[in-house]
Amino acid sequence: MMKEQFSQRDLAGFDRRQVTREEVEVQAERLTSGSQKVAAQGACTPRNGISIWNDKDVEILALRFQEKLNQDVASSQFVPASGAASRMFKALVGELDETTQTILEARWGSFPFAHQMRDLLGGKFSSSNEIARAIVDEQEGLGLAKLPKGCVPFHAYSAQEVRTPFEEHAVEWARCGEGKGTLVFTIQNRFRAQIETLLAASEVNLRLEEQHPSTDTIAWDLTRGAVLRDADGELVWRPGGHGALLKNLGEVPGDVVFVRNIDNVVDEVGMVLRNRWQRALGGAALELQAARDQVVHALRRGEEGAVAAARAFCEGLVQFQEEPQSRQAWEDAIHRPIRVAGMVPNVGQPGGGPFWIADGNGHLRPGIAESAELAEGLMEQGTHFNPVDMACVMVDADGQRMALDRFADHGAFFTADKTHGVTPIRILERPGLWNGGMAGWLTKFVEVPAETFAPVKTVFDLLERQPRRRGGRGRVDLA
Repeated sequence: MMKEQFSQRDLAGFDRRQVTREEVEVQAERLTSGSQKVAAQGACTPRNGISIWNDKDVEILALRFQEKLNQDVASSQFVPASGAASRMFKALVGELDETTQTILEARWGSFPFAHQMRDLLGGKFSSSNEIARAIVDEQEGLGLAKLPKGCVPFHAYSAQEVRTPFEEHAVEWARCGEGKGTLVFTIQNRFRAQIETLLAASEVNLRLEEQHPSTDTIAWDLTRGAVLRDADGELVWRPGGHGALLKNLGEVPGDVVFVRNIDNVVDEVGMVLRNRWQRALGGAALELQAARDQVVHALRRGEEGAVAAARAFCEGLVQFQEEPQSRQAWEDAIHRPIRVAGMVPNVGQPGGGPFWIADGNGHLRPGIAESAELAEGLMEQGTHFNPVDMACVMVDADGQRMALDRFADHGAFFTADKTHGVTPIRILERPGLWNGGMAGWLTKFVEVPAETFAPVKTVFDLLERQPRRRGGRGRVDLA
């Protein structure tokens, strides 16, 4: 590829975004080369990369987390929430198929936002097209498809109390964190006021953040064979995918930081089980941190048996192609950020799963990969699915926050062909946050109950929900 020529105006723009010319040149090279498959060597399976806990294990680890929470350990939760709900409402845009028409006409009153439709437009609806328009149209309806997914009503406990994912996450975190720590959402700034209104009554410390502009990426004009520019000759920048949130994650306060998706929401009854398992994941992460730090300090002091302890510590966390040959090499292998991630049995959900993946040195580590990143047929070997339910420790053995970028697989980027107006382009996304972004972390996978995973991928998933209060009644038909 010919080296891209950048103007002084381009270079000034790099400075404003806090990116270097070299970084942008690497992006241009990746846009032309395209993404590569990850070096996955097989699926993580129960007792081969995925731990199985019994009730006693969960009880002990949850209690350990509670004890630490009562002492000096701080915890936070990080929820990426800037994504739009457009894909969720895709079936209601354009011509409706027969199945969609039937469902809408028979069951629209069971949607958690049915009372808003009634209040906005009044009465019953005579056709499925009117119902769909009332849901997605911005002028004549609720315009839900244009909102962030976190602003869409998910749970109607009654006609008077309907909660969005933002609100349910706040309620759940208040119970798990007992009012301590911080709940961090990443958002689109144009919706900030609306989100702040939704969360005004929450009982937790909140932070609403935007993705850092420094993580945006350039695009490639497939027609011109050059970086994409607008009509004024300015470079066109795009958000770098959820992998760009690694920088945001690294700035979340707390000794333990939990990560969960915005659309993975349960009702008040479901929160009881989730809190128990979330605390157990946190307890396991703190145990792993204590063991890591003990080995690191033993290696630094040159203690007899330190290498043997390091070897034992690595069991289940890394399969070496060739063992480290010095104490420093052992320390480099284990002195890393930690995540303990829940995995649910795979029942056909689209998305990523746990695999043994080779790092740059050929060592196999437990990691998460999407089907698009894997060689053909490998995804089908997996037994478990990644629900994004993890506890992370990002401080080192000296109590300092680690530079997460050091432990990412920067070669695990994504490219995809799209259009910009009528121009065919190729976009670039940074390594996925919990995929390549955490490739070099110490990772422990644990099977968690399927009941702790409750995603909403389409609007029709909301029809299957009957939210229940703890000790209270479920919802009623709101039509």
